[in-house]
Amino acid sequence: MTIKSRNDFIKYSFYGRPSFRGEPMSRLKISHTLIALFLVVAVIVAALAVSSLGGIKMMNERNNEIATTWLPRVSLSRALETQLSDTRMAFARHLISLTPFEKKAAEKVIGQTVEGFNKLADDYAALMVTDADKAALEKVRAAYQAYLAIADGMVKLSNNLENMKAQSVFKVEMRETEQKVDEAIKEVRALNVAGADAAVAASSATHDQIRMIEMAVIAVAAIIVLGAILYAVRGIARPIQIITRSMARLAEGDTDSSIPYGARKDEIGEMARAVEVFRQAAITNQQLEADAQAQRAQAEADRLRLTEEAETAAQHRLQEATAGLAGGLRRLASGDLAFQLDEPFAPDFEQLRHDLNQAVAQLADTLAAVSASSGSIDSGAREVSQSADDLSRRTEQQAASLEETAAALDQITVNVGNSSKRTNEPVPSPARQTKAPANPAPSSRAPSMPWAASSIRRARSRTSSASSMKLPSRRTFWR
Repeated sequence: MTIKSRNDFIKYSFYGRPSFRGEPMSRLKISHTLIALFLVVAVIVAALAVSSLGGIKMMNERNNEIATTWLPRVSLSRALETQLSDTRMAFARHLISLTPFEKKAAEKVIGQTVEGFNKLADDYAALMVTDADKAALEKVRAAYQAYLAIADGMVKLSNNLENMKAQSVFKVEMRETEQKVDEAIKEVRALNVAGADAAVAASSATHDQIRMIEMAVIAVAAIIVLGAILYAVRGIARPIQIITRSMARLAEGDTDSSIPYGARKDEIGEMARAVEVFRQAAITNQQLEADAQAQRAQAEADRLRLTEEAETAAQHRLQEATAGLAGGLRRLASGDLAFQLDEPFAPDFEQLRHDLNQAVAQLADTLAAVSASSGSIDSGAREVSQSADDLSRRTEQQAASLEETAAALDQITVNVGNSSKRTNEPVPSPARQTKAPANPAPSSRAPSMPWAASSIRRARSRTSSASSMKLPSRRTFWR
């Protein structure tokens, strides 16, 4: 069945119907697969841990058995041999003692060694487990008691100073009995050594068993990990890489290539179906972009047509407005201030017509006011011109009077200069000096000469300034 729309694609993709490559595959989701793998690995780790703990427990039991049972028993058997040797040495010391004091000391040592042997036997009895151990220990004790019975006879002989008989008992009878005790102790020791060897062998077997189990578990875990890696590479990484390349081609604009793995039922299939949705959306977007481009082209053509029509209409309105304004300005240039533009303009230029009519009306009113004011200005100018003529005549008269005053001042200046010359002449003879007091007037006028000279200079300067001043004529003033 073919997919005709994106909704059909989503329907057939997400409900398990064939969408890309044949029939849908039976496959677990990646999350479920990973959970299963993790559970298997967890079970393997748990089994490994349980087996390790069991092995460690068994090894611990074996080691405890060796450490707490077999090794102490072997050690006690060796200690019994040593104690038997010490007992023999104690009896030999008693045999070679000469004084009663030395013999008493030797008997004391003999008692201590016997007590020590019995204590070691009791300690060994506390560690016995099997009947064979009990029988072996009873044999040792019986042989040791027989040895002590013969040794008591040797001690009595030694105390009675029967040294030859005592030595004979010590070397023959006690020697034979001692060998029996030693053989019994060796049997005990051999029994313990055999038990210890068996425990060590069991521990080694347990260790080998644990190692085999762990190696098997590790091998199974390694196989599962390798399978998981193979699954991750082939089932997850490679499909994701292929889908990524498909997404890159889709981002570059390749909508013809199909998206693989869309039939899978896991997350890879969901990803592929989601990318297919994007591909279908990209195809739809391309179709929409083509439609939008055609619509934009049509809209642009309509816009250009409407713009051209609007510009033509605006040009026509502008021509009408400029023609009306040009006619009004021509009438205004010819001096017609009473006209008005009565023909209405386009709405965009109607305000311009009103403004021109209002400006022409205000200009007419202003010029009328200027014309009315020009008459008043002309009459005032005539009055000012008449007053200027009168002022000019009076100024000319004053200038003439000043010239006459200047001439008089020149004359005075000459007279004053002559007087100054006479004053500066040399002193006359004694006969003449006697006559001088009769005319004291010149000496009394001499101090006033500087003041007269300064007055004359001021009069000259005023006269020269008055003569240089020129009044404007009536025509010049009017201008």
